[in-house]
Amino acid sequence: TQQPSDDSSERNGDGAGDGFKSVVEQILSETDLPEDMMASIAKDLSSQAEQESQETGSNKRYVDLNSQVGREITTESHRCDLGEESLRDGVLNSAKLRSQIVGLLQAQSRARHSHREYGSRFDSKRIARAMTGERRIWKHKEQKSMVDTSVHVLLDTSGSMGEDQVIANSATVSLALAISAIPKADVAVSIFPGVTAGVSPLIKRKAPVRPNLARFAVSSGGGTPMADAMFYAARELANVSKRNRKVLIVITDGAPNCGASVEYVNQLIASEVDVYAIGINSDAVRHYFENSQVISNVGQLQAALFGLAKQFLNVA
Repeated sequence: TQQPSDDSSERNGDGAGDGFKSVVEQILSETDLPEDMMASIAKDLSSQAEQESQETGSNKRYVDLNSQVGREITTESHRCDLGEESLRDGVLNSAKLRSQIVGLLQAQSRARHSHREYGSRFDSKRIARAMTGERRIWKHKEQKSMVDTSVHVLLDTSGSMGEDQVIANSATVSLALAISAIPKADVAVSIFPGVTAGVSPLIKRKAPVRPNLARFAVSSGGGTPMADAMFYAARELANVSKRNRKVLIVITDGAPNCGASVEYVNQLIASEVDVYAIGINSDAVRHYFENSQVISNVGQLQAALFGLAKQFLNVA
């Protein structure tokens, strides 16, 4: 794999520039990039962001992305110390959410019947209309189906979450359980900050969710490297998933270490990944994410999650 070019002419073409496009393509198409290459890409992104800020007179902070991935969260991890009982509301809500989603998909994917001016199946009930000049007398059946979808859920476990961590954990386990049970959909879950790095996998794609529920009972602590986590999740979606649609859902209190980095990653992945957010007791997510829901207690969880699910589990 070749290193990203340092030629400034490649970075400063029309619009975002050819250099910018090549960086995006590297991140979203390369498989098994070595850590030094990921660090190089992250550094390149930071340099571009700083240069763009200088050129536009923007006051955005320097974008800093850490490409390191921490150890996978396991049931024995010291982070999983809230106990599986703390996830009870999330598990209960997942069953309701799954039922809602299944009903939604059945309604949306049901065949739609209409009439056209041509076809192979004549509607005998429209003979009278044909006599008066009506030409739409041919039956037409249109079957819709759900777009195959991969979802990556990022769970904020930073110190600022505090008592809201239980709500966030419940939201995460609800989504993971519901999505994993839906045909043509799969899910991966990660936390930030991770163990020894900015992000750690909690449930890898295609891994079973229900046998690993205890992993979701994570406690809070540390900073909020949201951009680092999004950077990792976008790459995971591109490299691991073969499905047509890719969705990233961030569950957070909405206060990242560096807002400029989050905005930059959002711009970077916008054409490849649909991004959504659930704010826990905070409207801050609305500053960083166009598609978001805000909840303040577990009772609002089902409606908020279904609101998001209606958007990303649509049919074509």
